Amino acid sequence: MTNKEIVVGGFFETVDAAISNIIGNLAGLLFALLGVGIVGVGIRNAAEWLLARNQVWLALIFVVVCGIAFYGLLTLVTPENSRGTTGKMLRGFIFGFSAAIALVWIYLFGVLSYVLMRLEAVSYTVRSASDALPDLTDAYLWYFLDLVPLLDINGALAWKQPDVDLTGGASGFLLLLFRIILVFQVFALTRKLIEASRAPRTAPPVYRRFARTAR
Repeated sequence: MTNKEIVVGGFFETVDAAISNIIGNLAGLLFALLGVGIVGVGIRNAAEWLLARNQVWLALIFVVVCGIAFYGLLTLVTPENSRGTTGKMLRGFIFGFSAAIALVWIYLFGVLSYVLMRLEAVSYTVRSASDALPDLTDAYLWYFLDLVPLLDINGALAWKQPDVDLTGGASGFLLLLFRIILVFQVFALTRKLIEASRAPRTAPPVYRRFARTAR
């Protein structure tokens, strides 16, 4: 095999590896978003089912228990048990997993705030009773996006402020707790997984194969 054939073969091998990496990252992103995100949707739907039957206190207990259980489960997530069968950790999976975790917390705090409002333990100014839960969930989404550094997502989307003000009093305490969980659990876990996914850089396949042949 000539050096030219080696270089051409190595080039196609590199392209194939790059395409496989892109597909793997996209698949990991979607898998994590759907797999974990469905948990948040399920919690919200179950809570709405209880509230529709005026089981407000039962809905409160359900949401609190789900929040504690979800927090505890996330403490078990480590880089070692997050790697695939090949031992690699895809960036797409990491970002999808982190976004899905944040989505679950947004749903949890949105439902928790709504239940507490129904119990008159916390007061919010909402447009209407029917829009209260969606508006509260959107408000927590706004404050989550506001925490993402450098990107200014809310500004880029021209989303100046949420429809519900979560600051002040008991509602402000819930918002503070929400931010603490995001910063010290979600963002910290994301950073840990990203750091663990970084492997020492090696020469591309074409140069490694050429070096072996040259010897």
